[in-house]
Amino acid sequence: MEGLEVVEIKYNALENIIDYRIESEYFDKRFLNNEKLLRKNSIPFFEVANYDNGRAYASDKFSELNLWENRSVKVAKIGDVTQKRFIEQWENLELEEFIFQKGELLKVDDILMSLTGDPPDVGKVSLIFEVPCNATWNQRVAKVYLRDEQTVFISNRVFFVILSTKYCREQLERYAKGIRQRNLGTECLQEMKVPVISNSFQEVIEKTIQTYYLKIQQSKVLYTEAENILLQELGLINWQPTIKNNNTKTLKESFLSSGRIDAEYYQPKYDEIENIIKEYKDGWSTIGNSLLEINTGDFCNEYHEKAEGLTFYIRNTNISKGRIVEDEKYFVSTNGLTKFTKEGDILTARVGAIGSFGTVNKKFENSIYSDNVLCLRLHHNLLPDVYTCYLNSNINAELMEKIAGGSVQPLITQTSIKDLVIPIFPNNIQKVVSEKMQQSFKLQAQSKELLEAAKRAVEIAIEQNEIAALDFLNDY
Repeated sequence: MEGLEVVEIKYNALENIIDYRIESEYFDKRFLNNEKLLRKNSIPFFEVANYDNGRAYASDKFSELNLWENRSVKVAKIGDVTQKRFIEQWENLELEEFIFQKGELLKVDDILMSLTGDPPDVGKVSLIFEVPCNATWNQRVAKVYLRDEQTVFISNRVFFVILSTKYCREQLERYAKGIRQRNLGTECLQEMKVPVISNSFQEVIEKTIQTYYLKIQQSKVLYTEAENILLQELGLINWQPTIKNNNTKTLKESFLSSGRIDAEYYQPKYDEIENIIKEYKDGWSTIGNSLLEINTGDFCNEYHEKAEGLTFYIRNTNISKGRIVEDEKYFVSTNGLTKFTKEGDILTARVGAIGSFGTVNKKFENSIYSDNVLCLRLHHNLLPDVYTCYLNSNINAELMEKIAGGSVQPLITQTSIKDLVIPIFPNNIQKVVSEKMQQSFKLQAQSKELLEAAKRAVEIAIEQNEIAALDFLNDY
């Protein structure tokens, strides 16, 4: 029995378990210890909250939106919680009117919970910071809300932090059912106990989340200012394509020079943007002529939880709005792998959700990047943060659509991205933009630290007491 974890449960104790669970994982010591801690001061989930499932939608018209700093929820046709998708265009007017009438639109401070997935994704929650367009949720995601008559919790923000703690997350991991994929239903949430903290401590958590929001907003403002400086410099800040939607090219001007015969490649709007860039007073180039090096990453089919001796494996889903976002489930052994990042590299998705670029900072230096990722190392006179900002702009997104190939899903190759036209910004412009980007990323990091600190403070209050939790928060 050495090395085995053994728990002894009396048969009559099973009668108190909803739905009669007998699988050994349900009685993991971690879950039993959490249950013991929560007996001190907790309340059943349904006494203070309820939830609404979304519905299934037939529409395939989805749009990536930067709604979340923690990339924790995806709301569309599947319940994957690693990305963020919202229905932007409705399938028809009837569906649109139905959703408006039923009130099935998301609002700021709504809480979303993933109802499907593998641990630890099942039961993952996210708090809506902003909703820039009409958005709803699907049947594999639930909107969680506090009951009107409850008086235990002072706000959705505080309730979100509590649901994000390991004591709630691990309960949901425990109660979820299924073999191939875990699922949460009403019977699972009936077993859930929500830890209770004092109103005075809740007010401290509320203020922490307010500061978290403020730093996110300041970060977004700086990022937008940086992008606007670049687009203003090019005269493209309010650019709109002309009404013209047809183009005439000779064989020499089309297939013989580009190798492309698809009509979409020759849309007039692409010529308009490229001509403006080529007329830029400080000059232009192509990605191909601005590279020190370009590489495609390594394939890996075995991933591990973050642990000593393992290296972060950057996938295309880890590239978000100028930066790299860590995922603690995707760490690998470097044996046989050769594609390591350097500080200042620019990474972009090669397949799928193309058009998102991120700069490798010191934290992610010497990470491995996926074979679905391209790594660009630009000449030293082109500052990575500046060109990451420009390459993420809506203007460059148009040109990325132009060079994308693939029939089933968009595809960017080393060859095609080398043809991408870019402006050569002067040093003084680059310096200003780079400083704004650095400030923006710093605020993002601070906001994430605040959110994690709020969660950890609640956990300390459960494990020890609120005085210890407040002492911990004072460092932030």
